[in-house]
Amino acid sequence: MPAPGRFAIACWGPSGDFSCACLGACPRSVPGRIARGMSTPAFRGVGAPAACSKRDRNRASPGRGSVLEIDDVRVERPGFVLHLARQRLDAGSLLTIVGPSGGGKSTLLRALLGLEPRASVRGLRWKGRDLHGLPPHRRPFAWMPQDLGLWPHLDALEHLAFARSRGARLRAVDEDHELLRQLGIGHRAHARPSSLSAGERQRLAFARVMAQQPQWAVLDEPFSHLDPVLAEELGHAFFAIARERGMGLVLVSHHIGRHQRSSLQADPFWVIENGGVTQCGGWQDIARAPATPWIERFVDLHH
Repeated sequence: MPAPGRFAIACWGPSGDFSCACLGACPRSVPGRIARGMSTPAFRGVGAPAACSKRDRNRASPGRGSVLEIDDVRVERPGFVLHLARQRLDAGSLLTIVGPSGGGKSTLLRALLGLEPRASVRGLRWKGRDLHGLPPHRRPFAWMPQDLGLWPHLDALEHLAFARSRGARLRAVDEDHELLRQLGIGHRAHARPSSLSAGERQRLAFARVMAQQPQWAVLDEPFSHLDPVLAEELGHAFFAIARERGMGLVLVSHHIGRHQRSSLQADPFWVIENGGVTQCGGWQDIARAPATPWIERFVDLHH
């Protein structure tokens, strides 16, 4: 077992559920201030579905070697099976995963991040390197969980400083201020989560992901407790910053923003229902020819 205060994977909440996105060392064990000398590597894991055509899988390829691939992922539990195969996602892709509740979206993220103990994953590769068997903190992902996992005793700047590797902290203060400013919370740099609004907490959680400088940002239902106007605003900001930094994005959400529906880049979508991918492609492709009754209803709601 790791020593108290240091985690191989992450922090766990009082209910026993996974609670926050810290790795390497947990600031919940460090009252008041950041513990010097502790490092917090980024999370790292996702690919594209068997239902996708080769054209869809290669839609945004910056280089043949910069590809996240998975040959097979399977999760079985009583009454439910998630199974996806032959998946591929090019570096820098901004992927949105949608589907009915309970269909397997969050389970897929956890399986590929290395956080799902019941998962059987084979052939998970990033840039040709096999990731299977690597601990979560050595995979090319930074994760924003549904509950955000913010640390109550750290202010906004301290969240970003803790997320960075030790060597980057001292030279990154100005960059952290700029990142908070870009996300509209520059004036809240010294505020703790309890004094932030729901939207400000979402922005801080995303800023912490960006501070880790991962190859992929993985966001699980980041807009679930926000009104549609704020969700639209934050979604646009998240996509714009990821695109500006050349970072891949994997987003599970029931909210599809105008920027996603009208994107000139034709950002990819996957639809996951009943444990499998039922359709994938750009939004316009899906809207023109929805493959299932659920997708047809979902498209109608976003027109």
